[in-house]
Amino acid sequence: MSDAYRTSTGAPLISVLMAAYNTEQYIADAIISILQQSYQNFELLIGDDGSTDGTYEVASKFDDPRVSVFRFKNSGKAQVLQWLIAEANGELMAIQDSDDTSDPQRLSEQAAMFACNPELGMAMTGNALIIDNQVVAPRGYDKCSERCRSDINAFRMPAHDPTMMFSRRVLSTAEFDPNLRVGIGLDFVFKVGERYDIITTSKPLYNYRIHSESLTKKRSDIKAQQLYKIHASARVRRNLPPQAQSDFDKQYLWQLRDKHNNLSGHLTDSAFLLVADGRRFASLRVALLSLRYAMRGVAYLKPVVYALLPLEISKNFRRTA
Repeated sequence: MSDAYRTSTGAPLISVLMAAYNTEQYIADAIISILQQSYQNFELLIGDDGSTDGTYEVASKFDDPRVSVFRFKNSGKAQVLQWLIAEANGELMAIQDSDDTSDPQRLSEQAAMFACNPELGMAMTGNALIIDNQVVAPRGYDKCSERCRSDINAFRMPAHDPTMMFSRRVLSTAEFDPNLRVGIGLDFVFKVGERYDIITTSKPLYNYRIHSESLTKKRSDIKAQQLYKIHASARVRRNLPPQAQSDFDKQYLWQLRDKHNNLSGHLTDSAFLLVADGRRFASLRVALLSLRYAMRGVAYLKPVVYALLPLEISKNFRRTA
């Protein structure tokens, strides 16, 4: 890679890509979380996707030479990301959603993952949730490239897609699909994982905000159509026979019916992992948080079970569940 992408110390330039639409209330926190990174060789490219609120104005107030703000007509997140990639100078590129935040060590930790794995295509991290402006419920797994490859082959995500950092070289065969409105990250991760190594760290270096404006919560029909399209395209790329829409709907019924982006699954995993890490009190806090959502279904009671059970029993229960 050209020396233009590196500092005198050899640290690669990281382009942080932020597509924003009507996140006036949150985008300042998202930007600040990048400006406060311990890793300093980065540029932050913000693309306002035709917001109708003050998102562009808030982003434009940041007077920092590393920040560039662009205003586009409303075209969707994927198209904005492609436009930002065209402007980016980095050897590495990271996604930062405009309503989420990153841990101060995020860029440093992910850059180190690439430094140790020169052939790496993508590095992903664990994540926590932002609920009522509090960072809660950390979750993540350490996965080698072989385990991530197994996830990709089984049409599973290795980790939460906004945590991704990827090498510029993957862009020769992968792009964000402008025709998608749901599953944009899923589609991109599948494309990268089919050709390049991916690894993940369990460290929760990204904070995902839970709020009511999600498209997938509002339009489950759109979610079903888009996810089927993503899987069908992946099957074609992998020379697999096509799957009937009805068979797909049966296989992924729980995902298609889930209106809350697997919030109960995240809380359950977090409660178990915290106990496994010797942090039972933190696990109990996650369990109490999950009880707030108990009216949505019995799945929100699982974190309570894991927070209270002895670890060995929990392990056996997870193996048989």
